[in-house]
Amino acid sequence: MNTTLKTSNFFEDLNVSNTTGNIEIYKNGILWQLFLVDGKLEFANHSLHSGDKLKHFLKKIDHSNADKFDLLKNNKAHIKHQISHLEKKGFITNIQKYLLQQKISEDAIESLYWLSKNHEENLISPQLKPLKWAENEVVNTENLIDIELLINNIKSRWLSWKKLSPIITSPHQIPVCKNSSILDKYEVSGFLSGKVLKQLARFMNELSIRELALLIKQDELKLAQLLLPYIKQGIIQLKPPKSPLNLLPQIPINNVSNSLPEIPPIKVKKPVVNEKKYSIVCIDDSPAMLEIISSYLDTNKYHLTTISEPMKSLSFLFKSNPDLIIMDISMPGINGNRLCKILKSSPVFKSIPIILISGENNIEEDILESTGARDFLAKPFEKTALINLIHKYC
Repeated sequence: MNTTLKTSNFFEDLNVSNTTGNIEIYKNGILWQLFLVDGKLEFANHSLHSGDKLKHFLKKIDHSNADKFDLLKNNKAHIKHQISHLEKKGFITNIQKYLLQQKISEDAIESLYWLSKNHEENLISPQLKPLKWAENEVVNTENLIDIELLINNIKSRWLSWKKLSPIITSPHQIPVCKNSSILDKYEVSGFLSGKVLKQLARFMNELSIRELALLIKQDELKLAQLLLPYIKQGIIQLKPPKSPLNLLPQIPINNVSNSLPEIPPIKVKKPVVNEKKYSIVCIDDSPAMLEIISSYLDTNKYHLTTISEPMKSLSFLFKSNPDLIIMDISMPGINGNRLCKILKSSPVFKSIPIILISGENNIEEDILESTGARDFLAKPFEKTALINLIHKYC
């Protein structure tokens, strides 16, 4: 088969009924292979399917030991032979082999279909070669894939992907949330709650849409649809696919307005009336440390009282009844350990959390237990560490 076909008509013009052989298509440095038996698909792949990509599909079929497979030794072998090797070694069952081949075939045919629908592509020349069987390889005809049915399913997904362009054009694009704190300051419109979106942002870590979807056990198209509103608002940015995945076909830019409603820009939250301000008392003989802590705390959320003379703190503490106390351990006159024990001996302070801070970072657990303090923070500390600890108790 050396017939030159236009990509837009490839699947329509290519008649594979009763064909047995290996169809090869080479484009943009990528080789696609379709292994056919009597007009049905036994297996399909492209040349970027190997090594760690095989691990991806093992995880996709929920194989618990995917990360333990050392596939690099067989990295030069064809992925079809790698899969057979896994079955022979007992790493996967026959059913898992079928599921694995099915997932990889779907992915290969989907990318080839995208290539066929990209009107900017040049001509492609499919070539039919005889099948080469591995030693003792037996093809289970019951596991052969109906190409027409597979293409119909892929076409339906392609139409859904097309609605996301020109913003999202590939599952290999990398979503990035550079400033997740914006989710605390602004009202965002979309399908996910702020809490879920913040958790998703923490998972991103330079993962592609496909990799992120696998991590959270979500369909990649569905995840792309969920991310679209936040990309439109600028909360999430998209980076291009990493090499060599950038060579794979992408959805052509769609000039037709997509069917998802336009999402209004992010809006500043209106001030919350009567929002509780937590009362915090900080005791430290270092004015510089008190100034640092003061600069870290938002005055709209916290009412901070700083005390630099620990001997004078007791009378104030009994009057103020704070929500949280932060105190240094090493102070003149009365150290933090002693002051903490005095406070915890009174019923007034039994339920008030106390955080000890110190330049020594090897504070033992028994010190916290003996003093009654709830937690410890070593100096010097970042703003985030302090705020996270405060949020733990306020």
